Amino acid sequence: ASKILDVQNGPDLSVNFNDTLICSIDTLQLKSFSLNEGAVFSWTPSYNILGSSTSQPQVYPKKTTTYNVNVSFKGCVTSDSVTVNVIDNVTLNLPADTIICKTDSIQIIPATNALYFSWSPAQGLNSTSSAQPVAAPLSNTKYSLLASVGKCVTADAININVVPYPAAN
Repeated sequence: ASKILDVQNGPDLSVNFNDTLICSIDTLQLKSFSLNEGAVFSWTPSYNILGSSTSQPQVYPKKTTTYNVNVSFKGCVTSDSVTVNVIDNVTLNLPADTIICKTDSIQIIPATNALYFSWSPAQGLNSTSSAQPVAAPLSNTKYSLLASVGKCVTADAININVVPYPAAN
């Protein structure tokens, strides 16, 4: 006697998040989906999570937490996870004020745990949203940076003084 068995892989699962960073006062919506209509989602742990039986729960952890999702469909289970790293504040230290020659440039490299950046003024910068922009001001310029992770924001500034090239005599 013989019987043909239909062996299926676990249900299709995609988590639309890499491990991420949030501020302790923020809420984050995790996003996952399955192409298997009727798949059942289950997120753990139950720590600071809303909608743990949905594909897109909201989490608001106060400490770094790894959330695991199990998706079951017709007796098969697939799982994945995402780690939500939590900070209480954004750190930011710009380099010391500096001097460059006119028409030269310098890359500004802050020490920070921020994810989003807003530099001003835009004149002389190759990007106002880069973590490490290149500055080529034509005159003395004070660049200010707002750095953030969610609702946590901090600021700092750097002065770049511009001098002419020395003249040969």
